[in-house]
Amino acid sequence: MSAAVNTEDLILASASRTATTNSVEQRNMFGKGVVVVVDVTTVAGGTLTITPVIQVKALDSGAWKAYWTPSAGIDATGAAAQFVYVLYPGAIDSDTTAKDMSGLPLPRTWRLSVTHTTSQAIVYSASAYVVK
Repeated sequence: MSAAVNTEDLILASASRTATTNSVEQRNMFGKGVVVVVDVTTVAGGTLTITPVIQVKALDSGAWKAYWTPSAGIDATGAAAQFVYVLYPGAIDSDTTAKDMSGLPLPRTWRLSVTHTTSQAIVYSASAYVVK
C-alpha cells in the first residue's frame, strides 16, 4: 500500500479570460479535501464577478454537475488579490483567512469551473492543494 501524500497543481495557468473557463479533469487518488487558491492579477476596467465552482462528473452521462459553490463570488475591481477556498470534511469557518469553507469531502473525479458575469477581460490563475 502506498502512502497517501498531499499534492499540489496549477489547474488554470495565468491568462486573460472573458468567459466561463474549466480546468482539466482532476483525479483525486487519496485526498479528503482541497484548498483552491484563485489569484486575480488584472481586471480590464469596471467591476465584474467570477465564481469558482467545484464540479463532479456524472458517471452515467459524463455531464459535469455543480458540487460546491461559494457563498459569494469574487468581486474583482482591478486590485490584485488571492482568494482561498477550503473543502474538507469537518472544516469549520473559524477565522477570516479563507474566503469560504465547506465540510464537504473532495470527490474522486472533479474540476474547477470559473463562471464569469460579463465578457470583460480578467487575468487569473487557480491552484489546487489536495489534502489527505
